[in-house]
Amino acid sequence: MKKHNQDAYVKALERRLAATEDENKWLKLKAEAFETAIQIAEKQFQIPILKKSAGPPVRHQTVNQLTRRYPLVGMEQLCGAFGLTRQAWYAATRRQEKQGFQAAIVLAEVRRLRRQVAGLGRLNCMN
Repeated sequence: MKKHNQDAYVKALERRLAATEDENKWLKLKAEAFETAIQIAEKQFQIPILKKSAGPPVRHQTVNQLTRRYPLVGMEQLCGAFGLTRQAWYAATRRQEKQGFQAAIVLAEVRRLRRQVAGLGRLNCMN
């Protein structure tokens, strides 16, 4: 009886392994298809999409979205997919936060000045 259970377990594992290998082949093909599409788009439209010259914002935004979609995947793996280090990603995050704070301060000052000086920053459409 024990031998029968072990055989069934081994066969189930073999089926699972075969299914996983098939899925892995499909995912590799899908990844290659996306990479090819990106290369074609880069050539056709003459824009860098995933190259380092595309700039940190593109790679940084992509890693941000992936961290939300795949919270269990390590930051090192996600950053590594785009040639980034974790430290570079965190530094870019801090820079973006700082720029966001600075922009908020500037906008608040502009709003304050517009309230103080009537008609500042807009066309007078009544005349």
